[in-house]
Amino acid sequence: MCLIDSSTVVVGAGALPQPCAKEYGFTLTEVLVAVALAGLLLAMAAPNFASLALRWQIRSAAQALQDSLYFARSEAIRRSAQVRLVANDGDWAKGWQVQATEQGKPKTLQQHARLGTRLRMTYEHDSDELVIDRWGMVISATSSNFLLSPSNPADANAGAIRICITGGRIYQMKNAGDCPT
Repeated sequence: MCLIDSSTVVVGAGALPQPCAKEYGFTLTEVLVAVALAGLLLAMAAPNFASLALRWQIRSAAQALQDSLYFARSEAIRRSAQVRLVANDGDWAKGWQVQATEQGKPKTLQQHARLGTRLRMTYEHDSDELVIDRWGMVISATSSNFLLSPSNPADANAGAIRICITGGRIYQMKNAGDCPT
């Protein structure tokens, strides 16, 4: 027995067959077509996701370095003494430490771990340390800068970032732009 409308009830033989309830859902064929299309779109977009992830790694590493530089400056001013930003094992891509000297021995104030294997970080002066004086200024003859870029030249479009340290100011230059003078 199926209810056709609010006043009519159809019973027995001779009545037109009416579906009792509307069926909801998808057929197996519809689901397989939808999954295949989603897979195709994902396969087409995957290279762009890899490039996007690399750009975010570069931005994250640049921000971490900039944060460490600000921290080192503030510690140098607070301690009224030199503070060093030192590359781990002489390689900036392996991370860095902010160090101060206490009782003639270096004391690590902050440490940053290794960058991703797809990133390269170079310091303009080919040195494994950067020294900040008690006034928060970098001790160097000229301005200093770090370049963070993809380690694979084929990924050059991932957007390198240059960290510029000029006259006590720290800038991030997108696409490895020149530092302000």
